[in-house]
Amino acid sequence: MDSENRKIIDSFLAEIGSAVGKNIRLNENGISAFTYDHLTFVIEVPENVSSFFIYTTLMALTQCNHAENAMKKILQLNYLQQETRGGCIALDPMNDDIIFSYSDRVNEINGTEFRNILENFIDTALNLSTDIQQAGQDDGQSAQQQREHHQLGMGMMNSGAGPRMGEPAPAAPKPSAPSSPQPNPSVPPAAGNPQPQQGAAPAPQPQKPKDNNQQGGFNPHHAIMP
Repeated sequence: MDSENRKIIDSFLAEIGSAVGKNIRLNENGISAFTYDHLTFVIEVPENVSSFFIYTTLMALTQCNHAENAMKKILQLNYLQQETRGGCIALDPMNDDIIFSYSDRVNEINGTEFRNILENFIDTALNLSTDIQQAGQDDGQSAQQQREHHQLGMGMMNSGAGPRMGEPAPAAPKPSAPSSPQPNPSVPPAAGNPQPQQGAAPAPQPQKPKDNNQQGGFNPHHAIMP
């Protein structure tokens, strides 16, 4: 492995493999592949090229009962690359396989960003596979049911204007404290519990203590391997 770019990506893969207890490295051709769920993911660093590529086969177009619906769905998902998070869905001209791919420059990312890219790519590919399969099949199973199966243990991603491939998922909003119930003017006050006069300052409400340990965002232990 004489390419400097291959050495960089191989070191990123070695760190990820060590974290998940798997041997994930580039071979002598600059290629690494592994299977997660029902998809096989390939990382490739061509020789004398400044970029790396990640790609997977979502499904074969011949598996679709309604290929036209599947192709329409692919074009919709590719629109402005929001649903694909910067990736691209295409049709392999050699065998009509539906391919999802992403590329970036090696010298513009670090190890943490590469792991974010890889994990986000896996999440996105599983969701796209579900959407396209649902559009091309008439099996009566909703896309949402299939999404829930794929996303168990992987974390939800925002559809539409979600984070790009190299960005961590946004932190979940903290729930707000419930508001105090307001008195109903049509109900007379109970004895010993007089209503506050109009214009009087409301009684101070106890403040909910802040939890300084509560955090959200990207999970560094995101499982990319079964």
